[in-house]
Amino acid sequence: MTLDIITAPALGPFRHGFFARQGGASSGIFHGLNCGLGSSDQREAVLVNRARVAAAMGVVPDDLVTLHQTHSTLAAVLTE
Repeated sequence: MTLDIITAPALGPFRHGFFARQGGASSGIFHGLNCGLGSSDQREAVLVNRARVAAAMGVVPDDLVTLHQTHSTLAAVLTE
């Protein structure tokens, strides 16, 4: 299984990734790599997806920091 990981040079020293749908366990309308615990996707599939992302990032799933994605011009700043 291969994940499509996109990184941004501007985020340089920080371990980060933007992931496409490839390599995910979700199906139906969430087909692919849905990592949203707040979605109505099957929780088991989301946990598998998060474990795959964590492995690709070299961290444990509990160390992932994720946000609720919105399609807007607003940016979120992580401070802690």
